[in-house]
Amino acid sequence: MSFTNNKGSEARLEKKRKGGFWLRKWDSVDVTNVFLVMGMQILAICAPFMFNWGAIWVALVMEVITALGVTIGYHRLLTHKSFKIPKWLEYIIVYCGLHAGQKEPIYWVSVQKYHHMYVETEKDPHTPKEGFWFSHIGWLFDNEYIAAKAGESRSGDYSNVPELKAQWFYRFLHSTYIWHKVSLAILLYILGGFSYLAWAMGMREVAIHQFTYFVNSVCHTWGERPWNTSDTSTNNWWIAICTYGEGWHNNHHAFPKSARHGLEWWQFDLSWEIIKFLETVGLATDIKVPTEADKERLKTAICKGVHYIVLISVDHDDLPDGGSGHFAETVRVMKKGKPEIMAERLTSDFQGDLEAVSMLANLGLEIFAHNIETVNASREMGFRTVSMLANSGLEFFAHNIETVNASREIYEQSLSVLKHAKLSKKGMITKTSIMLGLGETDDELKEAMAHLRVHFLRLSSQFIMGLQKLPKILHTKQGKQRIISPSSATETPKGYFSIYVGESTMRRYLVPLAYLKHPSFQMLLNLSEDEFGYAHPMGGITVPCKEETFIELTQDIAKY
Repeated sequence: MSFTNNKGSEARLEKKRKGGFWLRKWDSVDVTNVFLVMGMQILAICAPFMFNWGAIWVALVMEVITALGVTIGYHRLLTHKSFKIPKWLEYIIVYCGLHAGQKEPIYWVSVQKYHHMYVETEKDPHTPKEGFWFSHIGWLFDNEYIAAKAGESRSGDYSNVPELKAQWFYRFLHSTYIWHKVSLAILLYILGGFSYLAWAMGMREVAIHQFTYFVNSVCHTWGERPWNTSDTSTNNWWIAICTYGEGWHNNHHAFPKSARHGLEWWQFDLSWEIIKFLETVGLATDIKVPTEADKERLKTAICKGVHYIVLISVDHDDLPDGGSGHFAETVRVMKKGKPEIMAERLTSDFQGDLEAVSMLANLGLEIFAHNIETVNASREMGFRTVSMLANSGLEFFAHNIETVNASREIYEQSLSVLKHAKLSKKGMITKTSIMLGLGETDDELKEAMAHLRVHFLRLSSQFIMGLQKLPKILHTKQGKQRIISPSSATETPKGYFSIYVGESTMRRYLVPLAYLKHPSFQMLLNLSEDEFGYAHPMGGITVPCKEETFIELTQDIAKY
């Protein structure tokens, strides 16, 4: 899917804004959802007038089974892939969740993935920023609007769940969902008459619906926030009890890929206990949970007075999620122990998994770093590199040609990761580096800088000859040209970063890293990005403002 809404999506969003909830066009999906929800409400109202212990016990048993089908199957397994089980067991658990009345897996998982990808932004399907009622249940009745928010070309595309659309079982459930509900209703009526229908169908589904919707609304409004996430998610103990662990929502937003939501021993999480049982009997594998060892190491570092930390991928790239869950937990523990600490994360490309990128971007990171390594390399560039090295006087020649002759797909994937990190969280600082001396031309380097649009860009070289031949980079703004020579820059001391200020002549300033958090400085960075589109090539930020304006701003921030 695209990062921005296409024209069709924008038109539907504008139509929604003008028409409001009631005056907009209602499609068949919206009308069907209204009738289904209202039908269950009417049955639930009738239930107390048809008191029947048999019906109540059937309703309670079905409530537990079907609700766990959602929490374990729909949510922790299909959406976040926090563990693995055999396909036959996966299908059984998911089919139980189908009868919770929250629609079929393809729809449910798609909505949930968009929620985590665009949490509490305009693209979030049930963002609390559109009001408590909308986040609780109103979003269910506006199918076109939800699709437009996420950037889908049309409702029903579900472009973010190709792995589910590829499986016949989930396609079958998607196309026959309503008939499964009808079949269950007929079966309950045959078993116990209207009282069974009222309790085991109506009252049960209404209870599951409301508790689930409370996670979307209440757990983004009231409760405790042990983790400093960029959203308003909270932990709510009574919702956790009613939803078998889903109410530890702040924990979940801190570590979305964790199979365990109740991270403390006293936090009730029945869903997690069942997953552990499945592991004990050999049915669940590859279970992702936060590690205590990493928490303790970070707590020790925080106690030693660390103010800025850089986390890099060294021994976690082989994990199924590319190490994103591991680093998510690490940053959360760090922020919990010391909220003011600043964190930079140097990432892999997660093989293009943008959900993992979104999760990391919303951890509370100040800087998201991913090294693109080289320009958009071509076959000719590879030949230039070989020729350059062969004529450099070397007796032996050894080089990883994959780094030089990188495919366009890898280049585009890295651009996608950096762009998505920036879009996933307002104010996110992005950073990358390009390795020089691999046969690239000045034009190729300038093209890469134009594509990147990052805040920090570092140019470096692993070859001495490359350092001697660092190219001059052309900056343009409103027809004016500036030549910046990297060879004239000096090293930036720890705890600071370089910022180049001026409208015609650029002067370098050293600014404390802590200034990045100040709202005024964030505005300055956004202006810089809009005006220039890329950063200064020596690891600093280029800001198009007068020097006196910048000095006045930094003096105000220093007082803050």
